[in-house]
Amino acid sequence: MRKAVIDLGTNTFHLVVAEVHDEHISEIVHREQIAVKLGEGGINQGRIAEAAYERGLNALARFKTKLDEMGLGKCRCLATSAIRSAANGSEFMAEVKSRYGLEIEIISGDQEAEYIQKGVDATLPLDFPAHLVMDIGGGSVEFIIVDAGEILWKQSFDVGCARLLEKFHQHDPITDAEVNSLFDYLDDQLKPLHEAMQLHQVTCLVGSAGSFESLLELMDDQLDIRIPESHPGLYELDPDDFFELSDILTASTLEERLAMKGLADYRVEMMVVASLLIDYVMETFLLESIFCSMNSLKEGVLLS
Repeated sequence: MRKAVIDLGTNTFHLVVAEVHDEHISEIVHREQIAVKLGEGGINQGRIAEAAYERGLNALARFKTKLDEMGLGKCRCLATSAIRSAANGSEFMAEVKSRYGLEIEIISGDQEAEYIQKGVDATLPLDFPAHLVMDIGGGSVEFIIVDAGEILWKQSFDVGCARLLEKFHQHDPITDAEVNSLFDYLDDQLKPLHEAMQLHQVTCLVGSAGSFESLLELMDDQLDIRIPESHPGLYELDPDDFFELSDILTASTLEERLAMKGLADYRVEMMVVASLLIDYVMETFLLESIFCSMNSLKEGVLLS
């Protein structure tokens, strides 16, 4: 069965069309992403700024054209943090429906976490140990503690990269004082995660696509390390290599990151705070291993 999903993220809008049989994605027919930066200029004020609003509409016009070309009348369109928290989010959704006939569903942070876990789980071997899944978005970050495919705890936090970039990354490169303020903020905002990790003492982190994919590319470019698949759609990173790369990113200027091969343009601004988020989680919870799953929310939706 051919299925399509559009993920309206805070940084990027994604369209994925796939053949799905027996709860298995047999083929990705089409994959496209557009850097919309929906949160730019308004995410911490709870509003989609005018320029971002227009970029969002233009991206969905392109996706609608592609869906029509492929003869796909049905497509699930899921909105997450930026639209969920925006005062004019419902206005945006109504305009999309009026212009393109696309019905946008706003999903909760809990629903988002469940889809992410379902997507990630499809890349893990059956004997994979208990782990913490982390999905870094522009508006929110989802954390899910999982053991043997069962969700033990999950929560979505409004500490996504677009929010942190606007709040803390004011200098180029980011200053030590800004990093310390960011970590203090995470200490405060992630208190429920601290409590959950004390209860479920896992030592393995699994990152869901996105910024974690960028880490794979940057390992190759900056450290000359090419990481093979450890399981289809799954890669294991050496924690020491990650910390070395995180130090490079934290010390880098915007111009230097623009020259880094494998770092997509739409991640250049936010990759520093993304790596600091991962650094914080690894060090705070004494995690011993780190994996990157190539699946995320989109794949979870397709498999649902």
